[in-house]
Amino acid sequence: MDIASVIIWKLGNVDFVIRGGVIEWSEETHPEPTGSDIALWTDEMMAAHQQESANQTARQFLTDTDWKIIRHIRQKALEIETSLTEEEYIALETERQQKAESIT
Repeated sequence: MDIASVIIWKLGNVDFVIRGGVIEWSEETHPEPTGSDIALWTDEMMAAHQQESANQTARQFLTDTDWKIIRHIRQKALEIETSLTEEEYIALETERQQKAESIT
């Protein structure tokens, strides 16, 4: 992560430039960040990106398995043989619930 991206992610549109690896701070509404601030924000930004990636994976799993749930419910309603056993259905629903609860 470059310093500029981290500052903009944390503070939004603030007035600064980076020349030769040195921050030239012109912003009056926020104090100039310290090296510790930037290190902390970098960790926060990386954690946020990791969480968003995990959220995307969980959402995709839910999307990809919707049809299995719908098919099972439809087959039960029509009183025809289900493609999933009851155990498989419960396991899938349990996994879907865990994925849904993991999304923040």
